[in-house]
Amino acid sequence: MRTILLFLLAGLVVMSTACDGDDDPGTRLTMTPLRYTVPAGLNPVLAHNLALSNISTEQARFDQETGVPWEDWARVVPARASLVIQEPGLDWGFAQEVTLRAFTDDPDRATELFYRDQIPLNVGPQLDMIPSDFDAKPLLDNPDIGLILELRRLRNSPPQSIPVTLQWSFSGIR
Repeated sequence: MRTILLFLLAGLVVMSTACDGDDDPGTRLTMTPLRYTVPAGLNPVLAHNLALSNISTEQARFDQETGVPWEDWARVVPARASLVIQEPGLDWGFAQEVTLRAFTDDPDRATELFYRDQIPLNVGPQLDMIPSDFDAKPLLDNPDIGLILELRRLRNSPPQSIPVTLQWSFSGIR
């Protein structure tokens, strides 16, 4: 029994060490936070798209912060995203599904960067999203992109306009 416990403990240590590489600051670019406003009175039956355009991809800052030229990255993948409600007392319990998609020229051909579904009622004011697993480098090769925040399957309509900050980042892989 003791051997099994030691084996399991060693496995946990190895797994936690392997996951630490994901947070290597030399490969991470934290993008400039963005502001959205979720309007009051949204119809719960419909999906709602909130778009922002002309968002810099910040390649030069990625070069400076990581010390690696943009061209040397083999892949750049979505890492983390959180949507934070700025108004006290409000939370994300009104939504069941949220996605963040990016586009270059055509909003109808947007690519999913982050998503969150099955949002619990008690989620609170910060909604941590799940990164999509794809190479975003071709998308970020452009000087700027557009973003669409899509709210789907609302439980109810927001009672007032909700100011939201998007905190997001990408990781580079050589």
